[in-house]
Amino acid sequence: MKMNWKRWTAWALVMGLAAGAVFAGGDADEEAGPKQGVTPEGVFPIVDERITMTAFLPTGSFVDDYQDNAFVRYLEKKTNVLLELDTAPGAEALQKRNLLLASGDYPEIFIAGFSKFEQQFYGSQGVFLPLNDLIAEYGVNTRKAFADYPLVKANLTMPDGTIYALPDIKTVFTVPKLRRCGSTGPGWTSST
Repeated sequence: MKMNWKRWTAWALVMGLAAGAVFAGGDADEEAGPKQGVTPEGVFPIVDERITMTAFLPTGSFVDDYQDNAFVRYLEKKTNVLLELDTAPGAEALQKRNLLLASGDYPEIFIAGFSKFEQQFYGSQGVFLPLNDLIAEYGVNTRKAFADYPLVKANLTMPDGTIYALPDIKTVFTVPKLRRCGSTGPGWTSST
């Protein structure tokens, strides 16, 4: 699958907004195209002309339509990148993902969790492409997340220093705050 520089840059930025993702690549000897049409770092939309990219996404029962929902439309409008999603329900997702990887006909993006071992394995084969240069040049929010959460970067970085995936960082209240929010005092229970 041929990919040009504009598409790679676009998705590096899109996935910085969205979820943890692993980029799938084409031929190892393929050269990236020119950077024309890519807006400066931190500027939206991230590409001048609308492009379409393919992605594989495991689905959950909490979303009825992944192709046409508010979040996907928001990302497409904000970034100027249309998503052509190939989905599979949770129970079938791993099998479908493995079939895609074995077939050699990869989507441009896998929006799916891969273990560090899988990232290194597929990265060493050229299936997943290194994101380090894209993060350095365009990943302002990713670099900020790495600075705010150094363990995230450490967990994403392979022993050789390569990064093949972007993080999905969720922050939650600390346990003491959760206890305070969920507790009821004696006044509450005695007044009912």
